[in-house]
Amino acid sequence: MQLNPHPRFPFMPSQERTLQILFTLFIFVGGFFGFNLMLSILYGSDLYLIAGIFTPAYRTIFLAIGILAILNYIMDPKLKAPAELIFILAIFWGLYGLRIVIDGWILKEILRMPPTEYVMRAFGITAIPMIAFWRPISPQMNRRILVGIFITLWLTTFISIITYKSYFGESYRSLQYKEGIDAATLISPLILSYNGSISISLGVWAFFNYHKQSISKAIFLLSLILIGLITIYIGASRGAFIACGIILLLLLYTQAKTKPIARSFLYVAFLLLISIVAIYILDASGSSISERITGLIEEIKYMERGAGGGRLNLWINALSQFANDPLIGSGLEEEKSLFYPHNHIIEAFMTTGVLGGLCFIALSIWAWRAAIKILMQYPQLGWISVVYINFFIAGLFSSPIIRAELWYSIIAVIAAERSIRQIQPQNKPHYSIKRYQSSHYSKA
Repeated sequence: MQLNPHPRFPFMPSQERTLQILFTLFIFVGGFFGFNLMLSILYGSDLYLIAGIFTPAYRTIFLAIGILAILNYIMDPKLKAPAELIFILAIFWGLYGLRIVIDGWILKEILRMPPTEYVMRAFGITAIPMIAFWRPISPQMNRRILVGIFITLWLTTFISIITYKSYFGESYRSLQYKEGIDAATLISPLILSYNGSISISLGVWAFFNYHKQSISKAIFLLSLILIGLITIYIGASRGAFIACGIILLLLLYTQAKTKPIARSFLYVAFLLLISIVAIYILDASGSSISERITGLIEEIKYMERGAGGGRLNLWINALSQFANDPLIGSGLEEEKSLFYPHNHIIEAFMTTGVLGGLCFIALSIWAWRAAIKILMQYPQLGWISVVYINFFIAGLFSSPIIRAELWYSIIAVIAAERSIRQIQPQNKPHYSIKRYQSSHYSKA
């Protein structure tokens, strides 16, 4: 069957110029992991004061990229996104912007951040730059992005391990109380933990889908998995531990569905080995993550004010707050703690009301379906799915709804699935990766 020579959404460009390559690499590698790498370098070099200058500069760069992406989007009709996607995003971000105006300037509520900071985080580094992730990804560009991501993740986690070597398993609060350390001098344990989760997940994904690796590549991937385990141990985040476990099970399921049974058993053995090593390390070293996981059930049961009980209280209070004003939401923050609820689905309803919450759920279902389809049918692009699932699960336990990486990954995974669908013959749902790589859209 002949491929359509003029698809509506040609994500496979015939040529890639140097500037385009660098621009796309900076968007994907820098957007997802570059900021954390720079922070780890600054903090690891005791240059954390420079972070006060670096952070706004980095934000400004990504805002400018977002504006350029909008202009490119307007001028190039071939890049038009589906109308339903634009509709969902416009409603959600319109309602979120309205909530900032109401709480910040009309009601003048007491907030943990000034309303201008909310505007900057919601639109300056999230809603506007995310448009840049609606971009072409050819097989050649996919390989370049992967190399950049793997190197960035490895450096970030390795530098973090060196920086935290004296504080394994400790949290922000315990370090401040025990050691008297200023939290501004440390990388967030949540960032550390989820970097570790993504490192492990991408390392395992690469082993599953790149079977003929050289010895040097295999050693690199193994080292990425190992330092990912250590980084989860350092950050001691239960959410990251859960995210990693869910993704590994999902990868195992997709491999069992698409690969011969003998190979699937090898994957099972590989994952069991990783799990045994991880559990042994955590148990033998006395990491606080093992104590936090075993104590979670009791904390929730007795509603204690530990992390588990406090988190559950945040969720209950936020849901109650939403119920008081379900139409347009009731506030940017949970009113008792003056903090976000640590669950982005609950936060979506609390801040934007039932309409905004339903838009976020619809968008999440869309992204999940795209992520699973990519893992099942186009595994060489599965890194996008792995990244999205990590950030989504992070939002269920830890992150605010305006976490930029979550929205970047939503747009990226939907765009990737749509791009492949445009070169897929309608009568062949499981389109061959080899044909995908050899199609005339992918030749650089």
